[in-house]
Amino acid sequence: MTIKIIHKHYLYDADGKTAISVDGLVQLEKKIDKLLSLAFINNKNQSEMKADLSSITQEVTESTDAQQSAVILLKGLKQKLDEAGVDQTKLKELSDSLSASTDELAAAIVANTPAEDAAPDEL
Repeated sequence: MTIKIIHKHYLYDADGKTAISVDGLVQLEKKIDKLLSLAFINNKNQSEMKADLSSITQEVTESTDAQQSAVILLKGLKQKLDEAGVDQTKLKELSDSLSASTDELAAAIVANTPAEDAAPDEL
């Protein structure tokens, strides 16, 4: 399309029939800039939401894995108690094994729990 300037405030196309004011072009440019800005912000927000969703999904997976591990542990413990019956020696071995496992688990929890920056407010 060829554009001719016939009047200093209007632009006409080559056929001389279609015109747009310079002010109209400025307003159109501002609207396009605004749309581009909104599109950029929308894209940025979507990226942030994807990252948040990924983090939440990971947390849910870790929580589910921990719950499943606890269920397996409890089922195994029940089976060992059933097998030990009333045999004091087997019960003592099971108690010692549980104590060692509990100590390891407690140490792992402490090692992997971030320290709080400040003490909680007293109520």
